[in-house]
Amino acid sequence: MAAAGHDLTVPEPSPRAAIRYYRPGRNSDTPTTDPAALGLNDGPAVAILDLDSGDRPGDHELLESACAALAQRDLQCVAVLARWGGATLAALKSLPETLGEASLAGVLSLQDFTLGGGEGRRAATQVLGQLDVPVIKGLRLAERSEAQWRLSHDGLPRESVHYQLAMPELQGVSQPMVLAVAAPREIDPRTGVALTLSRPLASRVDAVAERFARWQRLRALDNADKKVALIYYNHPPGRQNVGADNLDVPASLYEMLTRLREAGYDTGELPESLKLSTT
Repeated sequence: MAAAGHDLTVPEPSPRAAIRYYRPGRNSDTPTTDPAALGLNDGPAVAILDLDSGDRPGDHELLESACAALAQRDLQCVAVLARWGGATLAALKSLPETLGEASLAGVLSLQDFTLGGGEGRRAATQVLGQLDVPVIKGLRLAERSEAQWRLSHDGLPRESVHYQLAMPELQGVSQPMVLAVAAPREIDPRTGVALTLSRPLASRVDAVAERFARWQRLRALDNADKKVALIYYNHPPGRQNVGADNLDVPASLYEMLTRLREAGYDTGELPESLKLSTT
């Protein structure tokens, strides 16, 4: 247009910060770089970790609905928008300071592949272990509508499994749940471009919020009041057999029960050892 003689004014670019924070549903939905502006109170909080594109239309709606569902269960919520790679690693490292008076109850990761990128993957995994909270994988389906997802035989396209499920699980990002699906395509009236945005599924968002609430209740319970099931591999089958391809299953069960008892769990009476009497 400028070459054709038209005046063209181009505004100065305003690059986004690598890490931004905001609390959906609050007075301002404008992300900030200052964690102190979040205004979190003393009490449990869930951090929703998304890419720096998480505040675009469609993706933004998932953050809003997830935080609303968490608030209904007395869980505070903060959205962390970070670029993939080093910025995500930095955001994870600073998460306890970011929350201020609040205590971290869990992380909902909406990022795919591995947190921290290729170079920061191991460091991010170590940080997740230090945080010691449930890290649940939230899934956005970019190419499947709700009907297509519910009628599908695989749930998730096979080409998506490695980067949406398998790679996150390497870092302990598990319990995957589909939270958003593709909305019907819209044609932009100004450009004619077909836009496919995501939209949250209310029932699934409520389910993940309830899961965080249950994890938090477990965290607050004394170990003696918790119920734990130990499921062991038994092959060949039979009541007389407690084995797993010649592995010492009784010794493993005894070790786990002993450690549970030391941690305060009610295991009932345990033998002093597994040594059999010779008399």
